[in-house]
Amino acid sequence: MDEKSQQSNETNTGTPPQITEQPVVTAPVSASVEEKNSSIKLVEKITVWVMVLSALAFALISVLAIWGVISNKDGNVVARSFGTVATIAFAALIVNVGANMLDRTKKSSY
Repeated sequence: MDEKSQQSNETNTGTPPQITEQPVVTAPVSASVEEKNSSIKLVEKITVWVMVLSALAFALISVLAIWGVISNKDGNVVARSFGTVATIAFAALIVNVGANMLDRTKKSSY
């Protein structure tokens, strides 16, 4: 065995050693991708809670208007309250749908 290795060393002195296996290089998933996914999930949770709280505010304003606690002669306070809560809920809905769409495109691009 020593003679064979000595002969192979003598014959291959001018050539570099041959690599028989290809090295396997794996790239770890970057932390920024995970952070983006977690931030998208956080935005979705926040907007869902905003929509839930908006629905609760709608119900509260309705009950208070029915009982006459908040009202004036022309009903302007109730209409403005509904308009404000509707605007907040609609904005939360748009952000939630956008975050959901962004999350789907991120998952499909991996």
